Amino acid sequence: MLAVRHDITEIERHRRDLLTGLPNRNWLMDDLPKATKPILLYINIDDFSEFNNFYGKRISDRALISLSHTCQESRRRRFKHI
Repeated sequence: MLAVRHDITEIERHRRDLLTGLPNRNWLMDDLPKATKPILLYINIDDFSEFNNFYGKRISDRALISLSHTCQESRRRRFKHI
């Protein structure tokens, strides 16, 4: 018997944003073309660098994490019946 074990943690880390856990550009390039019903949301936060400079990295990171959780929860609620 032959057993092969792969740790996909490192692979997944390169496919998700480390801060928010959302899929990143690597995921988009690899998996989006394979999706049967792809859903893509692009958010551009105007002047976020000014927000970051004013409030600091800690608060800015918390704001991005909160936004990502809101998006994920909204998607779950919207598509749970499909």
